[in-house]
Amino acid sequence: MTKPNAQDQKLQAVLFMMGLPLGKDGIDGVRGSNTTIAMNAAASSQKLPLGNAQVIQQALIEKLKDPAFREAGLAKLAGMPPTKDTIIAQQTILAAAGHDVSRMQDPLTKMMNGRMNEQTQLALANTENGKPTTGFMKETVAKATGMDDTKLAGLFDGKKLPETGTQFASAASATQSAPKTDVAAAPAPSGFVRVALMTPSP
Repeated sequence: MTKPNAQDQKLQAVLFMMGLPLGKDGIDGVRGSNTTIAMNAAASSQKLPLGNAQVIQQALIEKLKDPAFREAGLAKLAGMPPTKDTIIAQQTILAAAGHDVSRMQDPLTKMMNGRMNEQTQLALANTENGKPTTGFMKETVAKATGMDDTKLAGLFDGKKLPETGTQFASAASATQSAPKTDVAAAPAPSGFVRVALMTPSP
């Protein structure tokens, strides 16, 4: 029997957001017959080639890279009962948006835990248009690096902000010890734009 895994859980979360039934087991991280049926239904509606489960799965998971899809998903889920499946789907979106999900997932399997804990609530409250809010990103950077407002302004003002908050904090931290002319880039998820961050001038 297939073991539950984070990739299949992510696929199921996307199918759940699309309103496709997953059977009584819901988002359990196991690609069983109900998940396969939902995948094929999604493939038909999205004009994806049938017959190649791997291609279908990848195409559906790729939807999480689209801020508009994430925004629509969170709006839809907000109006649903807060079941474990609903929360897992929300956490999946938050992870794709770049939020810190360390307390939303199992440290070994990386599967979302489906608990509406403080970290999940905070991330939901600080997500707009499918992305972490600018204010939340600034706060994340400040906490991670100890930067003051002047240095934060040098990183944020007039620059294209990255898609993620926690990864932005990592990049900002790297600039602290780098030579003034060095560039630090946030390690963005596949499909996201990597953003170069210059060390602010004194």
